[in-house]
Amino acid sequence: MYNFSNHLLEGEKILYQGQPVPGKGSKSVGGSLLLICMGLIVGIGSLVSIVFFLVAALFLGLGIYVLVYNLILKQKRIADDFYCLTNMRVMKYESKKNKLVFGYLAYYDEIRCNNVKDNFGDLYMGMVINESSFLKTIEYTKKSLTDPDPENMPSITFESIESPYKVEKLVCTAKEELLRKVDSQNSNNVSNV
Repeated sequence: MYNFSNHLLEGEKILYQGQPVPGKGSKSVGGSLLLICMGLIVGIGSLVSIVFFLVAALFLGLGIYVLVYNLILKQKRIADDFYCLTNMRVMKYESKKNKLVFGYLAYYDEIRCNNVKDNFGDLYMGMVINESSFLKTIEYTKKSLTDPDPENMPSITFESIESPYKVEKLVCTAKEELLRKVDSQNSNNVSNV
């Protein structure tokens, strides 16, 4: 297990530590199977036109890649990751890259479990994209892809963890307590003025 305590801020405490269990949880293969089927159906039309052939090849190629990724590559990619939830932040250490990234709980508006099966699944935490700030969101996404800030990730996913709903509840509770504490401090600062 990675030692996250070396990265704690003043007043920060660890609420959860874990690591993925590769191969556990639901595998999103439905979409890839649909792409493969679409490729085969469009492939029948490839006898008529080269355009149909190219579209069929695209569907088949994409479907096979997604299938292989979900069944094999994802497991290898996440095998040496470690996750941590504190009362202020969410952290992820990728040992293959020797890289620690984190995000502040207060910024994560969307917290949800995905691909849950047999008490294993993924926990996604991220910023909500507002339609009113669509261009700003595109600019932010572009910046985060070209020059990522490991200290303010727009989203972090704990993949293939045990008891994702329990961890989700911990995240939501920690966020609520953090926001309550910030509101209380802001109220005290206003009354002191």
